Amino acid sequence: MSKTWTIEQEKYLIDNYKNYIYDDIALALNKSCNSIHHKAIKLKLYKGNRIYSLDEDYFNTIDNQEKAYWYGFLWADGCVQERKQKNHIWHILTIALAIKDIEILQKFADCIKTDKPIFHDDKKCIIDICSDKIFIALNKLNIVPRKTYKDLIPNISENFTKHFIRGILDGDGYISANPRCRLEIAGNKAACEWINNVIYNNTQELGHIYPTHSKYCYRYVIENRLKTLKILDWLYSDALIYLERKYTRYKNLKFYLENSYKNGRPIIQRKCLIEGCTKPFSAKNYCIKHYYTYISKIKAENYATTN
Repeated sequence: MSKTWTIEQEKYLIDNYKNYIYDDIALALNKSCNSIHHKAIKLKLYKGNRIYSLDEDYFNTIDNQEKAYWYGFLWADGCVQERKQKNHIWHILTIALAIKDIEILQKFADCIKTDKPIFHDDKKCIIDICSDKIFIALNKLNIVPRKTYKDLIPNISENFTKHFIRGILDGDGYISANPRCRLEIAGNKAACEWINNVIYNNTQELGHIYPTHSKYCYRYVIENRLKTLKILDWLYSDALIYLERKYTRYKNLKFYLENSYKNGRPIIQRKCLIEGCTKPFSAKNYCIKHYYTYISKIKAENYATTN
């Protein structure tokens, strides 16, 4: 992939810039999307009033599950801010994720119909969207600058609450894969209480709200295999969009529980690994007594090695 541009390539870019997205142009010219983007800036090419395409009215109305999901995802992982530069104020939406979740960032870019390249390296991926209209629309939905420090609740129809919560789960949630089963969602206190009420109204399962090390952040927590699975079944029923790795964890958890438990009780009781011990395992496949014996042995071996 050559970094230099020929006259023919520049002419192709000028002729097709307004009618095709970056991916198509990059494929035709054997260039990267970043290269197309920077060359367009140098040539002062614009798609109307902006340098890349964008559906600026996307968040004006939350009227389907896709928009509700992204509303929840931005509630958890989106950052809106105002940047002052000379005599102009830029309104910017930023999403920064670990590189393993770049696929969900690409889905977001596709949904808002933008061809702006996603910046990524070996550890993270980031997209910045500069738009006054999107900034105003998100402000009306209570996604505001420095939202972490404010007790806000979402503004969304009851018809789309589970898709919104699924978006939060993918952005700031955790599904435990161990046999005890645990579902966690982080947020401000008001939002966690709102999530708890919505889930209770739809599943009749009540969670707990716990504070964290930060006075602005709380955790909604469910710790029960049947309750966790019931809530996840509700969240993922008829779901069309989700983070693939968390959906896979949900499916694996569902398979494990459906094949290991009946009416909340183990079908096959797993025993401690120590021969002759009939107690159920607690951790590392040992019962509590033998687990602490195992830990003491490991510590003694580590001490002997270091000394």
